[in-house]
Amino acid sequence: SPAGRLWRAAELVREHRGDGHLAALATAGLGAAEANVLTELWLGFGLGEYSATRGFAPDALAGAAADLERRGWLSEGRLTDDGRVARRAIEAATDASQQHLVDACGTDLDGIVDAAEVIATRLIEARCFPADPSSPPARLPIFGAPPTGWACSWWRSVSGGLWRICSFPGLSSFS
Repeated sequence: SPAGRLWRAAELVREHRGDGHLAALATAGLGAAEANVLTELWLGFGLGEYSATRGFAPDALAGAAADLERRGWLSEGRLTDDGRVARRAIEAATDASQQHLVDACGTDLDGIVDAAEVIATRLIEARCFPADPSSPPARLPIFGAPPTGWACSWWRSVSGGLWRICSFPGLSSFS
C-alpha cells in the first residue's frame, strides 16, 4: 500500500540516522547509560526521568552520572556548558553522517520535506503523536497507566533491557 511504502521509507531513514547517532556516541566514548543520561538532561528531562524507562538499574544510572561528572559535563544534576557543547557535537556528527542521504535527494529535497510536513501536521492534529514529545504534558508516565487511547506493553530485549513499547492512536492504519 502507499501508506506502507511511506512508512517503510521513513523507517529506513530513521534507522540509518540511528546508526549514525550510535557511531557518534561511540566515538565520544559513551556507553548506553551515559548516552541516555546526557540526552535526557540535554532535552530538559530530570536526571533518571527518561533513562529509568530504558531498563537501566539505578546503580548504572548513578555510574553514568558519575562518569559525566568526571568528564566535566555534569554538575549537581545539570549539564555544564561543556556538557551542552559535547552533546551538540554528537548531534552535529550524527547530522554529518546523514549528509549523503540529503545529497541523494538533490533538488527534490524541498518537495520531500514539504510533503513530510503536511503528513506530520495531519498526524499531530489527529493526536497520533504529541506535537513536542520533550514537553512535559506529552511525556508518558514512567510506570503509570498510559494516556487514554495509548496501548503500552513491556518487552525484554535480547540484551536484557526492559523496553516500554507504546502504540499511538492511528498508527495501526500504517501496518
